[in-house]
Amino acid sequence: MSPSEYAAGCFFALLTGGAALATAVLIARRSMPAIRGSARVVALGLLFTAAFVVAHLVPAALAVLSRWTVAAAALAEVTIAWWAVRHGPAKARAPSAAPERRSGSRLSGAIAAIGVSLLGGWIVAATHSRGVTAINSIDLLTFNLPLLGRWMQDHSLWQLADYFPLQSHGSYPHDGDLVILGSMLPWRSDFLVRFVQYPFFALAGTAVYALGRELRVGPPAALLAASACVAIPAMSYTAFLIALPDTVLLAALAGGALFLVRHSRTGARADLVLAGLGFGIAFGTKWYGPTTIGVVLAVWTGASWLAGRRVRRIVADGGILVALTLALGGFWLVRNAIEYGNPVFPATVRAFGVTLFSSPPDVARRQVGFTLAHYIGNASVWRHAIWPGLRAAFGLGGAMLLGGSVVAVLAQLVRVVRRRAARETVLAVVLAGTALLLTALYLVTPDSALGPPGHPDVLPNARYGMPAMLMAAPVLAWLAGRIGRLGLALELLMLAAIVDALGRRGLNTGTGAALLASVACLAVIGAVRAARRWPWRSLLPARRPGPFAVAVLVLAVAAVGYREQRQFFKYRYRDDVTFAHVTAAASSGHRVAVDGLWTLDLEAPVWPMYGPRAGNRVFYAGYFHRGQLRRYSSYGAWRAALQRGRFDLLEMGSLPAPEREWPVRAGFRELARSPRLRLYAIGG
Repeated sequence: MSPSEYAAGCFFALLTGGAALATAVLIARRSMPAIRGSARVVALGLLFTAAFVVAHLVPAALAVLSRWTVAAAALAEVTIAWWAVRHGPAKARAPSAAPERRSGSRLSGAIAAIGVSLLGGWIVAATHSRGVTAINSIDLLTFNLPLLGRWMQDHSLWQLADYFPLQSHGSYPHDGDLVILGSMLPWRSDFLVRFVQYPFFALAGTAVYALGRELRVGPPAALLAASACVAIPAMSYTAFLIALPDTVLLAALAGGALFLVRHSRTGARADLVLAGLGFGIAFGTKWYGPTTIGVVLAVWTGASWLAGRRVRRIVADGGILVALTLALGGFWLVRNAIEYGNPVFPATVRAFGVTLFSSPPDVARRQVGFTLAHYIGNASVWRHAIWPGLRAAFGLGGAMLLGGSVVAVLAQLVRVVRRRAARETVLAVVLAGTALLLTALYLVTPDSALGPPGHPDVLPNARYGMPAMLMAAPVLAWLAGRIGRLGLALELLMLAAIVDALGRRGLNTGTGAALLASVACLAVIGAVRAARRWPWRSLLPARRPGPFAVAVLVLAVAAVGYREQRQFFKYRYRDDVTFAHVTAAASSGHRVAVDGLWTLDLEAPVWPMYGPRAGNRVFYAGYFHRGQLRRYSSYGAWRAALQRGRFDLLEMGSLPAPEREWPVRAGFRELARSPRLRLYAIGG
């Protein structure tokens, strides 16, 4: 990427991101002045994400997607927000904050600082150890990034697009993918993709912390519980090592839950709106989003009714939540209804013996997409496969969080039902009950026990269980403040859970580097706390950084980014000789067919075939039947399809399959070969 191309990309990224941030700040300042502290950070995060997603969704839905139209949409948003601020109602009076119950031990602050430092040190060490290596994630390379590449090339999201037979990734909700698109479109490059989930990881932790504060938990316990929660491998692995958009879903869910809990205290419309925004983003990111949001809204409805709220008020507030949820996440159902004829494709929907929406048989799900509940009663499978996988995915932290929810429900449910409990106790029990219901939902979620019959692997989709952990974490912090001296022991266990989590499932980045970075983080925390207390702090200028300082910071970040992207492209997907050949000799202007089967231990070939700047058109060499991608069963049909598609390159997997020998039969010239893949020139 030349300096001018990089500078142009920076301009569009700054314009779009800056406009989305300005929209969030304008709305928060005018309409949400009562929201302070950590809750305000979460509010700004949700508002920014919503504005950013909509700025990309509208041009893509109108089939005019480009960096110009996205920037124009973001500027239109900030213009509308500015007009609404000028003509809207006056600022609302701030309600009183939730009273705080202080932790009973002076050591709590030190324990929390150590826990946060360990997590921060691991993040720094993990980022450094990975360096400029491109993401190696089966999902990202097989469908997330290829789909975004297709959108950029077509300037539209209206197409049937899948890259592996009998899978239906193209029909997923894609709000989280739109966030990733925002990191790619300005430069038409994936060099920032590996960092996209970092802020959402932090946003999820901040939301869990703020939820704890709503339960009158002291800052140390709330911070420690939040750190223990997000450190769980099912969350940290997803965010930092495979960079899946599930982190966007989890952050939005936690933020939505925070403002729904706040609304029970404040009754403010702003809290309800923010809850709806969070739920909408979560709803529109992955298929387990709608079911998760359904459980949360069902619990809120039941709890509101049991609390004595008027049915009319519940219906009105519920209508706002549902409307906002569908506004931000429901577009994908409409898109699927138009493209596939089924809003929830590939599921078949039946009611009262009538098929409402049909789909072709989901062969892959029938063969390997089992649920954890499917194996209930099979002690051998649980002992040898499922329990070891759950321990690796959730560790000590997951067991503690769910255990805390069980204890809270058993200890306080009777008092809550009899309306003898304090508000924070009621909220803790409601959150604990939600966590247990979401755990039950995880057990019956398809693909939670992915694999052939009798051989499930729970690790790939363990992230489906993280919504329950997010709801349970504030409850554990709440318990720590209510069991006297045992609370300190519980906090030490949370610290142990952080240590346990960061050594699991490929998260160990080197003890020495992680500890050194953790000590540095701890020193920074100590310096900040000391600076806040020193008398000379009052002598510092009170003015905020001016435009010049901001400009210097932006230029410094851009300069570092330019160096990083240059290093990134030196090593991007060079381990396989077929990828290296495409990068060196066929980086753009080609039509590439992908076919066959390949091993899953290394990078999937679909996204690397697009080239460094998404300059190649890539398709799977198959056909769509009722919206489902299928492989050709005969050489003649396959050869004719390649001719119709005007392909000039073919990337073929090396695993045994009938089509593996067809390129030789067709006389295609082999350009490169690795143990996993073979690259051919079509036509000789």
